Amino acid sequence: MDGVMIESITNETVLNRVTQSASIENFIAIDVEINCLQMALTNYLTYTYAPAGLITAMAVVSAHLLALKNIFEFQRINPLAEQQVEDLKSYTNECGRLIIEVLQPQIELLIQQFRVEIKRNDRSREVDERIEAILRSKMSKK
Repeated sequence: MDGVMIESITNETVLNRVTQSASIENFIAIDVEINCLQMALTNYLTYTYAPAGLITAMAVVSAHLLALKNIFEFQRINPLAEQQVEDLKSYTNECGRLIIEVLQPQIELLIQQFRVEIKRNDRSREVDERIEAILRSKMSKK
């Protein structure tokens, strides 16, 4: 989920640039990334541990970003008309809001839920000692 969070922050920044500065004369050649998001959507652990709201948010944002990716590719070949640029700005703004207001808070909650301190017990100390003994014996043979 950390990768999805980082990717979503990067995408939100890119979308913000488009919303603020896209025009017929000044269209930015950019791309959005959806690799981590799509990997998370296809991972069974997501469906095992993530709440339904997060899965829905990831699916909606993924669909929006995929549509934007296609629009960005299309505009490289065929420049957009003025109304299309305005529609794109509105769509990127909507997608950015979905990322910030829905997706990221859900990811943060899930990350907090699973970030627990590792507790050391006698068994873990025993494992540490075995590892240390094996590594020391390997070092002494050299």
